[in-house]
Amino acid sequence: MRQHRLGRGHGLRRYLAVGLVVGTVLIAGLVASPSAKAGPRENVANARLCLVNNGWRTLTTLNGGHFRNVAGCLVYALLGGKFAPTTPTTPPTPPTGGGGVE
Repeated sequence: MRQHRLGRGHGLRRYLAVGLVVGTVLIAGLVASPSAKAGPRENVANARLCLVNNGWRTLTTLNGGHFRNVAGCLVYALLGGKFAPTTPTTPPTPPTGGGGVE
């Protein structure tokens, strides 16, 4: 009996499956709304947020929902879903007063 080993190919299959989903949704979106002015571009820009620095882990829907995986985030964005605004992080301010090196 042959045993199946999870090796390097397992990750590749996962990325190919996600790529297939993204490609299908992109094509369906472009075919379904050819008269939309900036819709598809806006959707693709939102979908890019899912991929940059694992953004799907921190992005939320307007209702506060989280995504289970990157594919869910991509499909939501490509179908026109909007993300809740994020609060920018500011770096801490350095302490003042003569504690510096001269």
